[in-house]
Amino acid sequence: MQKFTTLETDVSCVRHAHSKRCERLLRLLGYQAGPEKIRPLDKSELVELLQQSAVEYMTTFRRIQARDFGSVASVVTVDYEALYAYKRGDYQHCLRLCGHSVRALVSEASEQMPCLLIFKASVQLMDDDIVSLAGLMAIADPSSDDDDPRKQLVVTQRSFFLYLMTQCQMKLRHAKTSLAKTLNYVKLASQEDRVCMTIYTFDQVTLKLTEQKILKYMTLMDTDDIPKH
Repeated sequence: MQKFTTLETDVSCVRHAHSKRCERLLRLLGYQAGPEKIRPLDKSELVELLQQSAVEYMTTFRRIQARDFGSVASVVTVDYEALYAYKRGDYQHCLRLCGHSVRALVSEASEQMPCLLIFKASVQLMDDDIVSLAGLMAIADPSSDDDDPRKQLVVTQRSFFLYLMTQCQMKLRHAKTSLAKTLNYVKLASQEDRVCMTIYTFDQVTLKLTEQKILKYMTLMDTDDIPKH
């Protein structure tokens, strides 16, 4: 965001350029170039453009990982796309992406799996529960630091897909059998975490949160007391 805002002083120069790269940059800065005029975007449009750009860049990063390391580990490239679909409320699309991804990762070793880093700039894409969980973890361990890889909050792709998958199933009011299958995936991932990934505390806590959400929701289904989303 700082890089984008510091470039606003160059808008008068950029507006006269004709390359698509400059046109895209101009839009990301909050303007739409036209033959005769520039229309300022409101804050929500600017945020949307910045988030779309971030998701595109992170997806490109995943594709590079898949290209370079796909022979030794499974790299799913749609994690940020699924997260963005969830944020937009497109739960069907998010669920499809998560379902395919979980099945691709279910037999993979956790230590060879790509991770998502939960840091200050990325929480705007997360939902309230994950943000709250990250906040509690930061309070519990004040030494956590975005600039120190050893102290960052880390969640594996599989665990995060399972969390999003659970959230989508509940919002779409899926049957109990569907949630029970997801719960089995969560338990399998939790067992492997205890063996392979004791260093990634946030990953374990995310899986525990997912498990508790499923169990609570299934109990509510039995009592026909499911809250409306």
